[in-house]
Amino acid sequence: MNAFVAAVAAFSCVAAFGAPLEITSRDSLATAGDFVHTELTPAGQNIASNLYALLGEPDSPARRAACAALAAKAAAFDPDKLANRETLALGWLLGKMAEDPAARTFAGHLEEAYWRYFADEGFNGLKTYLLAQYKLPGYEGMDPEKLMMNLNLYQNALIHNSPFRAKWEPVDRILELVALKPGEAVIDYGCRQGFYADRFRRIVGDRGMVYCLDNDRGHIDFLQRYIVDYDLPNMLATKSSDGDLGLTSNRADVMFINQMYHFVYIYAPRQEQRKLLNSVKKVLRPGGRLIVLDNNPVKGVSGYSLDPRLVVNQLGAYGFELVRQLQLTPGVYFLEFANRKGTDFERNAAAAFGDGESLLHIGSLDSFELTAGGIEAGRLLWNALERHDPKEAEKALAQYAEIIPKENYGGEYTALAWLGTAKFFPERLDPAWTNNPCHVVYHDFFLGDDAKVLKEYLLRKYKLQKVQDMSISAGLERKIQLEDYILFNNPRREEWERTSEFVKLIDLKPGTVFGDIGCGPGLYSWHMSRKVGPAGKVIALDLNTNHLGTVRYTCARFGISNIVTHVSGVTSLNLPPDTLDAAMMCSLYHIIYAEAEEERHAFVSDMARTIRKGGMLYLMDNSPVTGDTLPYHSNYIDKRLVTGQLRHYGFTLVAEHHFLPQRYLLIFRNDRNAPHED
Repeated sequence: MNAFVAAVAAFSCVAAFGAPLEITSRDSLATAGDFVHTELTPAGQNIASNLYALLGEPDSPARRAACAALAAKAAAFDPDKLANRETLALGWLLGKMAEDPAARTFAGHLEEAYWRYFADEGFNGLKTYLLAQYKLPGYEGMDPEKLMMNLNLYQNALIHNSPFRAKWEPVDRILELVALKPGEAVIDYGCRQGFYADRFRRIVGDRGMVYCLDNDRGHIDFLQRYIVDYDLPNMLATKSSDGDLGLTSNRADVMFINQMYHFVYIYAPRQEQRKLLNSVKKVLRPGGRLIVLDNNPVKGVSGYSLDPRLVVNQLGAYGFELVRQLQLTPGVYFLEFANRKGTDFERNAAAAFGDGESLLHIGSLDSFELTAGGIEAGRLLWNALERHDPKEAEKALAQYAEIIPKENYGGEYTALAWLGTAKFFPERLDPAWTNNPCHVVYHDFFLGDDAKVLKEYLLRKYKLQKVQDMSISAGLERKIQLEDYILFNNPRREEWERTSEFVKLIDLKPGTVFGDIGCGPGLYSWHMSRKVGPAGKVIALDLNTNHLGTVRYTCARFGISNIVTHVSGVTSLNLPPDTLDAAMMCSLYHIIYAEAEEERHAFVSDMARTIRKGGMLYLMDNSPVTGDTLPYHSNYIDKRLVTGQLRHYGFTLVAEHHFLPQRYLLIFRNDRNAPHED
């Protein structure tokens, strides 16, 4: 990989439609909320736990009365608060449970199917969901993978198909703006269980067609049953995958993407984004309409959000012209595009900053999702370890050598190849690796006791065998710890990151008090301890106490006395003001940027207070790459988003370095008197 130094980019960038993208406040332009694991309130938990108890009772006048009373409580929840929308949906179900089964009626086929979806088989699916979502007694005994599938599927079904959806979303206004005509063909991308698709099919009529696309098999199964049960020939439900719409050219007049584009922009790998947007380009007829509804960043509101300028910019790179933009509610915008000239990404990319790539990506911890090549290499390495077979190890190393240049030139493949070499062919390694205490501890941790931990990791990551955990939370915590560790302290990290060159640029004098924010298992803490010397101090900060335990073990084993560990918080470093002369943050700010507004603001404000005025902040992260450049890590954030936000907290960019296409170092001086307020 050829090194290069990137030119300093202008702070304002011109989007495809000619308007500059200016970062004028501390707000993030994209956030990655999580409805499944957050937003639970005591009042909502009370409704859910009482509903769970009522589901276990047989139908009776007493149960109906209890359901009616609980439904009335749920109906009083404020629909404008995201946390309450699930409770409102549960309240609708309670209201139906309060009715006499013989006299129960529904407002249309979809509402009836919604009820049956949750009520069939004695509400078993709903009971499982309530157990998992609200962590009711019995939760910890559930299978983790089934749990996650159930959580996502049922929560999407509850909220997005809720008969009460019009309480928080202007459904009739949206249908008016989409303005379908009889006989038209429309694609509902990310249709979930068909709330809008069902309304579209009534508008386009028998001569029209509604294509329902979703990547969740559970949603598509529901819709396919719905289409058959109610004989709806003008609806077709198909599972989409990897961005391919699976439809022929010029098939649709309209494509509708509601509350889904943020997933595409923030989470989909760049190859999948390109494939999807080129597929949209192909499937929509020339002049066809693409309609996007999504969420504005709103102060005090958590959940997903995406600044509409980012949508307009990216779609402009693919030849979609913005023709109408409206603010439907304070939190939801409506964008309408026309499919104009140009047929693919390559022809239109030059029109937009970032070449049409998203400016923020939050993916898995590792560089890529599981691939056939990666799974095969993991299986071969596990076989070698289990059988003590050098020939199988050679096959694994050959497989890694083949796939690393194609899939993942950094990340875990290089780490696993190093560990395989260290176990079976240590003579091939440069013996200088033993000079780094972190690498010695890394070696012993994964390869000690007959490579017990490395075998465990391979089983977990590549699903070679089921690993039995004490609880769901323990299993998830263990997986995160191992994946963090195998990536962060990888002895081959120098090859793809040029770690030593970044370390040289962190200018620390002996005696400095330095904070390693998000230190992980401590590789950079060790490097910095050598710079600050015996008179200085490195404070290794992390939320993960397991990582801090690794740092303490390394220090104790090798007699390192100038590193101390400290548990940081989600909203604070938990240190007194002006504690740090300098600090660094490695591959972490993209996560902080995408946090909910209140948490992010509290954390960055506290960081500004904790670093003394005039102190330095060294921030390493990953940049989007364009063209066919292979990234070594999938998570990234455009550095303009970082510099634009941090200047509102008093941090002045004084230097930047860009050694690799996807790795940069930003150096800030803390010029604050107090964090800037908007």
